[in-house]
Amino acid sequence: RSLSGRVMDDALWDEVRQYYESGVVQKYQYSIQEEERKEARRYEDVYRIFREFGILFRDEVREKTAAELYQGRKDYQAVFYREYGMSEGEQDYWEKQGEAIETPMVYEYSEGWRAFLSRDAYMIGMLVIFLTAICVTGIFTKEHRRKTDQLILCTRFGRKELYFAKICSGSLFSVICGFLFLGLSVLCNVLIYGPDGFGAPIQQAIAQHGLPL
Repeated sequence: RSLSGRVMDDALWDEVRQYYESGVVQKYQYSIQEEERKEARRYEDVYRIFREFGILFRDEVREKTAAELYQGRKDYQAVFYREYGMSEGEQDYWEKQGEAIETPMVYEYSEGWRAFLSRDAYMIGMLVIFLTAICVTGIFTKEHRRKTDQLILCTRFGRKELYFAKICSGSLFSVICGFLFLGLSVLCNVLIYGPDGFGAPIQQAIAQHGLPL
């Protein structure tokens, strides 16, 4: 939080590099004194962001300037263009979107939202998929197991209305569970880390994101 509002330029990056090269982190990161542990983590989040921008540089991140790391983030995006098999037109579209991202960025403490975006949202998606596969399939298999499905299909509203209602109820169940998980995740992260940083650039949480959000 004390670093919020600082421009992520060469001045801040040099400050971070000198701090890590001073040995303070290695000295105090496992200290039993809370103040010393806080001191060891002073630049941790800023360093993480710069390191993710320069992920393609691997161990040479500290040797690069801030401008080179911002360019490294764009090169990192290009890797995803190839992985997703994007056409030249699609790549041009995303590159134009990327030009609207302001650099150098202004750092904002946003640990709660970063944890939600980079970790919880993915896990919630997986949970909803499993929950749907386990719970919703029972809507139809139960009728088949009881051998009442053919009887239902012969009734006046069995072939269309009833099965449509079953599909709607199953979908609604999945959607409600998804929103409950999302709400619980946001609440927990806000309570633990605070609501700060909702207006921070999304690239500080997901480096390869291509939109100026």
